[in-house]
Amino acid sequence: MMMLAAMAVTVSCGNELEEVMQPSGPGDLQFVIGGFPQFGAGTRAVGTPDAGKTAWEDGDRLLLSITSESSKKQGYTLEYMSGEWTHDKVLASSDIAGILVLYAPDCEIKSDGSIGLVDGRLYGMAEYIPAETVIDGLTVNITFDGVTRDYSRLRIVGEPDKALTVDVTGFIPAGPEELSVSTSYTVTPDAKGNAYLYGTFSVGATLSVKLGEVTVKDYTFTAEKTPNGTEHNKSYALDAAPPYHTFSASANAWSNFAILDASIASKTGAVKESGLTIQWKKK
Repeated sequence: MMMLAAMAVTVSCGNELEEVMQPSGPGDLQFVIGGFPQFGAGTRAVGTPDAGKTAWEDGDRLLLSITSESSKKQGYTLEYMSGEWTHDKVLASSDIAGILVLYAPDCEIKSDGSIGLVDGRLYGMAEYIPAETVIDGLTVNITFDGVTRDYSRLRIVGEPDKALTVDVTGFIPAGPEELSVSTSYTVTPDAKGNAYLYGTFSVGATLSVKLGEVTVKDYTFTAEKTPNGTEHNKSYALDAAPPYHTFSASANAWSNFAILDASIASKTGAVKESGLTIQWKKK
């Protein structure tokens, strides 16, 4: 992988300087890359709020599918490392007829030069943002300044590192225009307890969140709450954390207790005592 010098030239609306990747030799393309587009404001302060990505970070990739005048496609990857963009190969200008640039963490360059999903991933589990591109001689300008996401972000609050099964109806995931729509996702909340779905929920769409075999949250996007479905480029939050709280008590071999509601208790072997449902864990 080749590292190219980058220099700041102007400020973009993503609160980050644009960067210029210098060509490696005569006739090679150079790329001008703008800042990352921040997501719109969230709707609820549940769990640990997360504004999401606000700037390019190490490991971020831009995927380029370049079509020649002969209709042949060539794949190309730009990666952000240590404040600079790197590329996987030198690309000459030759006969470019069109170029698609995507920020899509769950996608990759395929053998035919197209862009598609990484095996094991589903559309709707990550961002999918096409950039605006302008080719000017040997310079390819890549910007997200005028780009508005055509989908929303749903932040699902759960237990960190505990996988959740999310069944959905009326959900169109972020992705290409022609895609297969999934009705079930497995997501794992991060260290802050947040997991995400990216897409649009229509009026009447439903969502059911399970932790193991236990349903912890059912939700319907009603016309009263979301008159036109979820709005583009806007963040939403759903509290799907299990309804229990842990505390400590000194009691011989038992010290960790959890108070649960009756619906979960019936499926965990917990018992009711003095109006409380108690589940205990051994040291």
